[in-house]
Amino acid sequence: KLGDLSNFTTIAQDMLNFVIANNMSGANTSANDLEYQWDNAEARLKPKDPAKWTQVDGAIDKVLREVRAVNPNKQTAKNALENLLNVLNSQ
Repeated sequence: KLGDLSNFTTIAQDMLNFVIANNMSGANTSANDLEYQWDNAEARLKPKDPAKWTQVDGAIDKVLREVRAVNPNKQTAKNALENLLNVLNSQ
């Protein structure tokens, strides 16, 4: 399908670890890396499987919204990251 997404899985797992440790600043910093890496990979990944790419993109967008919220909620950020990891690992 999309190929090797291990880089994104690693970033998402790191973000989840930050959220679990209640380090939202660290999670936010990793969110910037995730967004940058994903945006740079779009031209390479999207043509391989547009539907799967859209599914992952939506899960990433949810993570970015939750982690970057003015008052982030640890549980909703954790849920969004767990969902993203499931999506990444399901392909």
